[in-house]
Amino acid sequence: MCNCIKETQDRAKNNLSEKNEGYKEKLITNVEIQNVSIMFGCKQSTQLYSPIIIEYDILNKKDILMHKKEKANFIYKYCPFCGEKYEL
Repeated sequence: MCNCIKETQDRAKNNLSEKNEGYKEKLITNVEIQNVSIMFGCKQSTQLYSPIIIEYDILNKKDILMHKKEKANFIYKYCPFCGEKYEL
């Protein structure tokens, strides 16, 4: 499986100061891509996910229309960096 998450973090840490004026004077000690999950029981140990908000209306027991929100995680089937399929 690909190693894009670590490679992208390392590239950003090593090259951000050279490529971006706003970071020229800063000593970058760490870069971390957020929304990465550890997947157990598969060949790929980490993969990206995006939190999504689901909003809906539902009638409660008193027949009053209620607006609700739920949070869920959208897990990618393919690496968004290289397009390689995650082995789940």
